Amino acid sequence: MSFGTATPAQRLKVRDTALQSYAATQPFAQTQRAPTTAELAKITPALEAASAALLAVGIGGAEPLPPTSVVVASGDAVTGVTVTGEGTTATFTVAGGKITAIVLS
Repeated sequence: MSFGTATPAQRLKVRDTALQSYAATQPFAQTQRAPTTAELAKITPALEAASAALLAVGIGGAEPLPPTSVVVASGDAVTGVTVTGEGTTATFTVAGGKITAIVLS
């Protein structure tokens, strides 16, 4: 789906939530003052609603991975091919969101 193929109600929801987000964030967009906790309690729902409306029409979210890519967590093992063309298993160690080691076996 795209904004062009969304229903009229979905397009209105995108518009309305975008305007609400604009109104909620404008006081902080051009100043150095950060919102207080109470102000964030009002801003966050407006931003989340806008994000949900955009996702509903296919805008935003994670980009799809290319077919030869995978997402790994620590300890995950995936089948791969070495530079010489041999099949191998790659086991990953992940720390702090980064791959810190790869063991080929």
